[in-house]
Amino acid sequence: MPEKNSSKNKKDFVNKLDNDKKQIVEPDNSIKDLIEKNIKWSQVLYEQNKKIKTRLTWMSVASWIRVFLILIPIIFAIIYAPIFLQEFWNNYGKFLGGVNTNPQVRDVLTNLSSENIADILSDLYQNK
Repeated sequence: MPEKNSSKNKKDFVNKLDNDKKQIVEPDNSIKDLIEKNIKWSQVLYEQNKKIKTRLTWMSVASWIRVFLILIPIIFAIIYAPIFLQEFWNNYGKFLGGVNTNPQVRDVLTNLSSENIADILSDLYQNK
């Protein structure tokens, strides 16, 4: 029995070799088909990459818009907050803190700068 199986395996192997030789002998059709498939896949990948690129572009634009939507109000607050707070103290200070408004608060608001803020913070940390 082992002889039958081995002879059958040999025949299968020879048939496979013959088929492989036929495929090697006729390379024009298979190579042409492979090239066509490759071109089709390349086109599909190109279209996908194009869509991905546009999405990434819009994502970056949207992220910059978000940054500006956050930063612009903060910048305006830094610029205009001392003016509004000074007007607030002038108008409503007598109701909140009595007749005399605190001149130190008014001075700090009018002369507010980064150096003053740093001095105030350093004083706070030294008092702890």
